[in-house]
Amino acid sequence: MIKGLFYLSLSRHHLNFNLALHRCSIRRCITSMASPVRYNFIEYIEDLGRYKSGGYHPVHLGDQFYNRYRAIHKLGHGTYSTTWLARDQKINKLVAVKIGTADSNPREADILSTLNATAKGGAPTRDRQDDFFPPILDRFEIRGVNGIHPCYVTLPARASLSDAKEGSYTRLFQLNVARALAAQLALSVACLHHQGFVHGDLHLGNVLLRSPLTFQDISDQELYDRYGRPEPEPVTRVDGGELPLGVPSHGLLALWLGEPSDKVALQDSVGNHYTHYTKGFGVVGVIHYTKAFR
Repeated sequence: MIKGLFYLSLSRHHLNFNLALHRCSIRRCITSMASPVRYNFIEYIEDLGRYKSGGYHPVHLGDQFYNRYRAIHKLGHGTYSTTWLARDQKINKLVAVKIGTADSNPREADILSTLNATAKGGAPTRDRQDDFFPPILDRFEIRGVNGIHPCYVTLPARASLSDAKEGSYTRLFQLNVARALAAQLALSVACLHHQGFVHGDLHLGNVLLRSPLTFQDISDQELYDRYGRPEPEPVTRVDGGELPLGVPSHGLLALWLGEPSDKVALQDSVGNHYTHYTKGFGVVGVIHYTKAFR
């Protein structure tokens, strides 16, 4: 049986979630219908009109979360969250910090923790090869100008399968990789259904390639040398006025950690640990909940 290819997680009872540890999707909106302020266009970032009461929490590079996690780059965004690559200063490792909007459902991390514990028959661990769901390493709240934001910490992912395909000339995975992905997806969905959950938005954009555990140990400088430094772009209003309180001074494109789909390969021995995959790839599950129900 093929194991350990990806994490998966779902919501229950019409809980609307967007757990995005994947690369940001294209957001071409300059403004939000609900926001009276219009912002100059910045491609590939979240809707700036959502930086308001009930919406996103403004984050700047170097910000400290929970007196422990320091933001060093952006990993992505979704309708109900932004996700940041951060340095866990207690253990000196890289982690992903997901910061929900103030109007997002705070039970998200509860459900993921339950799924992890149930799937493994015990307490979550960091090195199980058959994990279907992203592990919750820590959780906390941020009380900011736009409201109270539920946050959780998990392992960083690399890129979604759709992004990997977009980065490839052939837009194809090697046959053994495609078979392994399909098999693991079926197993993950079966596990979810067994626990009384369904996935409301299952597609390649919500399946992520996970990083090898060694990725957590690289320094900030090594990260920037390999993948490039952040390039913040100033956020400005169309009318030239002052930015409202709660809007970040800069927008930031998400860090690309992926690889073209045709370059993603699995070693002959599939299903051991993260590092047993060629180039450190394992496939992690995905995270996007919309209108899922029991």
